Amino acid sequence: ARIMFELAGDRLALARVEANEGMLDAALDRYASAAPTLDRAAQSFERFDTLNELAVTTSAEVTAQLALLDPAAALLASDRAWQVRNRLMNAGIRHALTINRALALDANGRRRDAEELLSAVIAEADPVRERNVLAAGRGALARLRVLSGRFHEAIDPALAAVPVLAEGEDVRDRLAASLTAIRALRADGRGKEAADQVDALERWAASIPDSAATLYAHLARAEQLKAENNAAAAHAEYDRALDRAARGGVPVDIAEVVISYGNVLIAEGNLEQASAVIGRATRWAERDFGCALARARLYAALGQAEAWTTALATVRGLAGDRNIPEVVTVLAGSAPAAAQ
Repeated sequence: ARIMFELAGDRLALARVEANEGMLDAALDRYASAAPTLDRAAQSFERFDTLNELAVTTSAEVTAQLALLDPAAALLASDRAWQVRNRLMNAGIRHALTINRALALDANGRRRDAEELLSAVIAEADPVRERNVLAAGRGALARLRVLSGRFHEAIDPALAAVPVLAEGEDVRDRLAASLTAIRALRADGRGKEAADQVDALERWAASIPDSAATLYAHLARAEQLKAENNAAAAHAEYDRALDRAARGGVPVDIAEVVISYGNVLIAEGNLEQASAVIGRATRWAERDFGCALARARLYAALGQAEAWTTALATVRGLAGDRNIPEVVTVLAGSAPAAAQ
């Protein structure tokens, strides 16, 4: 098709081919290949003023850039279509674009703005025609609430999102909502319900041929075992999750496992292993807030004052309106540093 359209000089058709190639790469977790392909297609759609295709392609590019832990690139991609959002007649496409815009904003330290956009989507989306979009918005909002420590507020939207997203094609949205619900329930003191959700996630992951589903099922089980004080079994599950993440090579997956496992190891005082685990994500610590937090917490626990001071400065530079946990601001053997 590409050759035919090139010979015919049909630039718009070529853009559609590229967009489909990029989306296929993204569906196969090849985000490093997907992102530049989607970006080229989006630029073409912008020139041709084909708004729906621009919005859909931009949403896919934002997802790819966030998977690559490149918040600045994600927001830059979002800007292109965001300028024409009010001209989009299809509410589902407009709301999906808004959800991805919110995720890009949060990744760049604008959590309040992100929550406002997600709340607007949830209020506006048609519960019948936009069922999946509404569920994605609820899952995204719940995740931001968990990251902000507002666990009780996250439970209902996360649990509402899970069964709907399980019916759709986006496995990762369902996985994120499940992990969010599990973490929120456990933090809210509802351990039995959290354990039930872990069981459900494992059954669902086993029913589909998707490596990310298996990875996050291992991660969810590892966190549950840790909460049940079964450290040895938890470590084994963490190692399985980390191995799958490393083989998959998707930065967001590696970071998700590394941050969870690394925090457990630091809390246990196993700083040598924590250094090895967290070291897998430090390549993204200059641009990703979660990786930056993990690195600063490790240096704090190690009592490495100079490295910690530099790492903490990076955390503060990335934070925006996101909270910095006190544990990151405390160097081993000293008083807490000022939050700002």
